Amino acid sequence: MAIYLALGLCALLAALLVYRYDLYEREPWYMLALAIVMGAAGMRLVGAIELVSLVLVDSNVAVAALAALHEEAARIVLVVAIAFVFPRQFNDPMDGIVYGSMVGLGMALEESFYLLGLVAAPDVLLLPVELVRLLGHLVMAGIAGFGIGLARTRVPGWPSQLVRCVIVAFLLHFLWDWVALEASDTSSLTSAQTLASIALMLFGIFFYGSLVVLGSRLSKQMFAPTSSVGLWGWPFTVLFNTKSSGRVRERSD
Repeated sequence: MAIYLALGLCALLAALLVYRYDLYEREPWYMLALAIVMGAAGMRLVGAIELVSLVLVDSNVAVAALAALHEEAARIVLVVAIAFVFPRQFNDPMDGIVYGSMVGLGMALEESFYLLGLVAAPDVLLLPVELVRLLGHLVMAGIAGFGIGLARTRVPGWPSQLVRCVIVAFLLHFLWDWVALEASDTSSLTSAQTLASIALMLFGIFFYGSLVVLGSRLSKQMFAPTSSVGLWGWPFTVLFNTKSSGRVRERSD
C-alpha cells in the first residue's frame, strides 16, 4: 500500500507542477482530471491491444517500435479529442503540453498500477522505477501534445512543429523501450545502456522544458502581454531578488 500512496503523491505533485506552467489562461481542474482519467482509460485499451499484437513480433527492436507506435498514437488521439470536444477550453498554445502531460500522467499511473499488481508483494524500493515511468510518460505525451496545441491555435509554422514534436516523442519512446528490453535480456544495464538511458532522459527533459518556455511565451503574447507574471517563479524569484539586493548594497557602499 505504501508504494501506491507514494506514487499517487508524486503524481499529484507532478500535476501541480504542470498546472503551474499554465500562467495566463488556466485550465479548470475538472478538465485536467478528465485528461488524467482519459489517459488511464486509453492505456487500459492500448495495453489490451499490445498483449495481442506484441506476440506477433519477436525482436526487441520490433517490440519497442510497436509499443511506441501504439502509445504515442493513443496520446495524440486523446489530446486531439479534447481539443475538438472542448474547443473553448483548448484555446491556448500551452494547452497542448498541459493536456498532453495530464494524459501521459494518467497512462503512467494505469501502467504502473497494472505492473505492480503483477508483483506478489510490491516494495517501496520499486518506487524509483515507477517514478521514471511516470516522468517518461508525462514528458513524451507533453511533447506530442505541444504540437497539437500549436496546430489548434494556428501558431505560424505549426505544421513543421507538429511533425517535429510527434517524431521526437516517438523516437524517445522507441529508444527508451529498446534500451530497457535489451537490458532485461541480461538482467543488468551495461555501461553503454546506462549512458544511453541518462542521455535519453536528459534530452527529453530539456526538450520538454524548451517547449514549456516557448509555449508560455506564446501564451503571454496572446492573453496577457503586459503581465508581470513569469514562468520562473519561486525559488528563482528569491534567488534573483537576493542577487539584485546584493548588487544594490555593493553600489551603495
